[in-house]
Amino acid sequence: MKRIALEALFEMGVRGEAANSIAAQSGLTTKQVGDLFRTNRQNMRSKAMAIFDSGGL
Repeated sequence: MKRIALEALFEMGVRGEAANSIAAQSGLTTKQVGDLFRTNRQNMRSKAMAIFDSGGL
């Protein structure tokens, strides 16, 4: 059950108004913001799943 919750957490991304706001403040395009969040989320997901699989979570 914990693994399913972790998987669901890492499926969430940044969209809509949040992505537009970050893009406007950073000077990036909305697509670039989405790509950065997706890459970071995948890296964090890999680390969290490794910790989970080793019994740390």
